[in-house]
Amino acid sequence: MKAIIVFDGDCVFCNKYVQFVLNRDEQAYFNFASIRSEIGGRLLEVARIGCSDGLVLFEKDRKYVGSEAALRICRHLQGGWSVLFGLIYLPRWIRDGIYRWFARQRYLQGENINCLILTPGERARFIE
Repeated sequence: MKAIIVFDGDCVFCNKYVQFVLNRDEQAYFNFASIRSEIGGRLLEVARIGCSDGLVLFEKDRKYVGSEAALRICRHLQGGWSVLFGLIYLPRWIRDGIYRWFARQRYLQGENINCLILTPGERARFIE
């Protein structure tokens, strides 16, 4: 079963991150759902996660939020990005502090008014 990344589709940074993952996920391990989509909202509701919690990863019947989600995603990316998974051993309060700082900055670039330009293969990985 593929892992699902739930992301904020209105956030410019989040959309750039999704494009970053798409470009480095050669095995097509991840599917994607916006928090505003029906399935994204339902996943967050069932997992009892607020949409303000940022990036969420559902993988192998588990859920990961924030820095842990971001690092677990990196573990599956090609191009040397998997080495970042080693940061998982930093204390959570440090990792989450850095993640929360980035999360607070995400709307400084404005809200997303453009759609991602996707190939048909990439589009198939988005769950509505």
